Amino acid sequence: MRSDSGLIYCGQWLTAPWQSLCVYFAQIREVQDLDLFDDNEVYPNQPLSDVACEVRFKGEMQVECERHLFWEAIRSSYVDILVPQIQEGQAVALQHYKFRDPSTTRIVSVALNSIAFSEAKYSGHKSFIDEFARLISVFRKLYPSLGQITRIGWRYINVMPFSREDGMVPLGRILKLDVSLPLDMFKRTANIDLKWTGKATDGEVIIRLSDAVQKNLPEQEAMILDIDFGRVNPEIGWDAVKGVIENVRRSCRCIFEGMITEEYRTYLRGETI
Repeated sequence: MRSDSGLIYCGQWLTAPWQSLCVYFAQIREVQDLDLFDDNEVYPNQPLSDVACEVRFKGEMQVECERHLFWEAIRSSYVDILVPQIQEGQAVALQHYKFRDPSTTRIVSVALNSIAFSEAKYSGHKSFIDEFARLISVFRKLYPSLGQITRIGWRYINVMPFSREDGMVPLGRILKLDVSLPLDMFKRTANIDLKWTGKATDGEVIIRLSDAVQKNLPEQEAMILDIDFGRVNPEIGWDAVKGVIENVRRSCRCIFEGMITEEYRTYLRGETI
């Protein structure tokens, strides 16, 4: 059942630990109010696999018809073109053309209503945001009629290797996540595949959590923690985009820091546990 604000009432069916996840963001004014970490700390054992940021806007036909102008302006740094593979039912204009750098670790993507930037080997938020801001500046000069921004989002994809304990996924050693099931069944998780959507006054968040076998290490399992935080309809001009990107980035990290246990944080810092 949904409330007038569109949120689902969790407490009517789920017990307290899961309720706490559902109302996590409703109890604070902004996600950034969570003073959980030193923003300048870089973990030696950081689990980041991919980092991405997207600015979405009302569709602009010039981007679709003249996307070659953007590539010509950046092709000295982004040399490869990755053409979208269209599936049945997809709108072609909404699929991203991707331009990749020679190291194959950085990609800038454009579509009728979107520009995005991603890194497979994260260089840190300062250099990441500076480069994306540069690309956005080039983009705006080429397409001066860009419409209103509708969403600015930041995404962290974390790969967290683990070893099973008595055949179970050791969720409680890595994440502060629990569900009160009969016979403590959640503490004996064999596999997990979860998607959760929530809201805060400063944005919306989508969290996906699953377990998988790593492609490069077929004998090593890992949890995939995918956190996507975005400001929807931010009602800001393009000149203020860089500042909003910084805000959503910090909110996304706040969520990550709030989800991990102190035991796992000790591991990330390279300390013995």
